[in-house]
Amino acid sequence: KGNTAINAMQKLQGRLKVASDELMKNKKASTYGDKLIKGKEALAEEMGNVDKAEAEVAKVEKLAEPVAAVDNPTDEECAELGDAIVSAQNSIKATSKSVESHLGVGVPPLKAAFSKVADRNKKVQERLDKVLGAGKKGLRERALGEAYVREGKKKTAQVDSFVEKVNEAELPFLKGIEVLPLMEATSTIENSEKAANELQQSITEARNFIAAKSVELRAFADKEKTKPLIEELTNLTGRINAAAQKHSAFKKDTDARKKNA
Repeated sequence: KGNTAINAMQKLQGRLKVASDELMKNKKASTYGDKLIKGKEALAEEMGNVDKAEAEVAKVEKLAEPVAAVDNPTDEECAELGDAIVSAQNSIKATSKSVESHLGVGVPPLKAAFSKVADRNKKVQERLDKVLGAGKKGLRERALGEAYVREGKKKTAQVDSFVEKVNEAELPFLKGIEVLPLMEATSTIENSEKAANELQQSITEARNFIAAKSVELRAFADKEKTKPLIEELTNLTGRINAAAQKHSAFKKDTDARKKNA
């Protein structure tokens, strides 16, 4: 009887192992399938992003022709060209960063497709670089200088809007009651963490843009015209730093409230 029971137990364990292996195999296949579906969705999105960047660079190429053809284009022509260049730069940079992240973690069958998208994006950058390298340097600087300031203001305004979201998320805790009912506290903390993350992302994006463009402006030939533009970007940096201090204090308070919830 003892041997019979042992044999039965061994058979049962063998069946359980087979079932466990099959379950693990199906789980891996399901996980791989999910990654493949999400990867294809991401690929379609990135292909659309490159299409957008190509269209924006085509617009830059079209706008650059009349500006380069005359000695003194209008302020409106320079502004339109400058804004188009900045928009194209932003699209190319964002797409490059996003595609790079998919190349690092994507499923093997899609890596080749993402590589092709990355190559397309590089060619779009080369087309934009060709436009920037052609024509009169003074006109290019005239078009870009104020465009950089306008874009810096947009990004700073976006930071300000996320500061407002942070203030709204924190409002339930500012009613004079730091300890809220559990359900309300959990929801408020989730909103707070989301607002904090969005604010941090907007701060990083604005800082990186303003820092890069400030360096570029300092290399412009016309120092007299460039100086006030750099000063404007410096003032924007002050607003962004104030938002960063708000973010730091808010995140610290949110972490404390999360522990107390």
